[in-house]
Amino acid sequence: MRHSRVLLSLIALLPAQALRAQETGTITGVVIARETGAAVPTARVAIPGARLAVTTGLDGRYTLTGVPPGTYRLEARLIGYELAAATDVVVTAWQTTTVDFQLERLAIALTEVVVVGYGTQARRDVTGSVASVSGADLQRSPTSNPID
Repeated sequence: MRHSRVLLSLIALLPAQALRAQETGTITGVVIARETGAAVPTARVAIPGARLAVTTGLDGRYTLTGVPPGTYRLEARLIGYELAAATDVVVTAWQTTTVDFQLERLAIALTEVVVVGYGTQARRDVTGSVASVSGADLQRSPTSNPID
């Protein structure tokens, strides 16, 4: 009996916010590449506008904890992939909601780069002569040392 009075006294001293902090849910899932079905590691899964974000592991899985009950928009992103979003994600206290993402690769074209002995330059900025060696030319070369 005495212990229960002490416990009730301690609970009365806790701020209401600390009690509400325990009334959160969890969002979990996996992020995969749409074209291959392979896991996408290091993708960022976040609730925009909130300080709730997590990075996927090597297996593409993530767990976002401490999410207050409500309805959210969830986004998954990684450089080289299009942004994926899930809307109307409902989170309930003490429950786990599963949201999986499929990221689609972006078609990104890089500008040509010329490697010179002292650095790199964009091909359009080179004013001298330029020689190109293809991989096939290197394979046909009779020597095994490229310096030769």
